[in-house]
Amino acid sequence: MEIIKAVLFGIVEGITEWLPVSSTGHMILLDEFIQLKGNEEFINVFLVVIQLGAIFAVVLQFWNQLFPFQWKDKRKPFVEMDKMILWGKILLACIPAAIIGILFDSVFEELFYHAVPVAVALIVFGIAFIIIGGMSGLYGITLGLAFLSVNMTKLNHFGAPYLAPISPFSPKAMKDVLIRARWGKISRQDSRVQNFKGTDMDK
Repeated sequence: MEIIKAVLFGIVEGITEWLPVSSTGHMILLDEFIQLKGNEEFINVFLVVIQLGAIFAVVLQFWNQLFPFQWKDKRKPFVEMDKMILWGKILLACIPAAIIGILFDSVFEELFYHAVPVAVALIVFGIAFIIIGGMSGLYGITLGLAFLSVNMTKLNHFGAPYLAPISPFSPKAMKDVLIRARWGKISRQDSRVQNFKGTDMDK
């Protein structure tokens, strides 16, 4: 039974990790309904470790764009400085988060790492839609969804646009929107993140 529960947590993590919502928050709510056996420390570690799957997926997909060393082409330098600079920026960006996390870990966990604040956030968001719908009817709800859709076109995950290849539009990659090609073929397609204009990879 615990294996089935773990699979359900993996499905929720896999879906919410690539959406502009909190994957950890949804797993905290799921744990209220389908509780895993174990002490509090085990549950907290599980909710963190399970997210490694999404991280490994990104690393595997963009390995060639992230790995700073190359030895295939003798004409190119062994160390690609642009990728080393990228890693330097990533490490630099992690320092403030690490300091704040270490200093205020217990505070954040007590305030936010349970079902109540997650549920409150969802309720407030739902009430906002109810108010918009009550004031403007179906037109208001449609307008709210339109604003959310516009906002999603500006969001990205690890430099990849959330709505790619729909926005920014890439005709060659549209065939993979519903049915994905095999792994080896995807890695050579124009759907790679650095081919989308306007992403962080272009900066």
